[in-house]
Amino acid sequence: MQIKGDLYEAVIKELAGLISDTELHLTHLAIQLCETIVRHAPETIPLMQSQILPRTTVLLQSSLLQGTALSSSKKLFSTLASAGDKSGCSFASLLDQLMGIVYNNKVRFSRLQPVCSTNIVLTDRVSIPL
Repeated sequence: MQIKGDLYEAVIKELAGLISDTELHLTHLAIQLCETIVRHAPETIPLMQSQILPRTTVLLQSSLLQGTALSSSKKLFSTLASAGDKSGCSFASLLDQLMGIVYNNKVRFSRLQPVCSTNIVLTDRVSIPL
């Protein structure tokens, strides 16, 4: 049975509302489903970029992010980076978006609060030249 594109769109829009730091287990499940959708339907990547990535970027700024929600977020970014070159969602663009959290928004991090990208964990002790 093939799932139609409009059904993916409806599901992704609903999942976007579930991504927050108030219920991390539900967030983990929503992000895990997003990652599965990207893996099986790469044509949904532009919709993920517009609906899911902004919410996930806000989530990454939360000091409450940990455990399975953090792992699912990393896996989603990893899957997007590996599948996204064909649809304009490259590793470089995802890394720029993640680094924008630190450099553009002037977010204040606690001394050892991690900022995660697809495969690396950065702390305020690490300096990355742009």
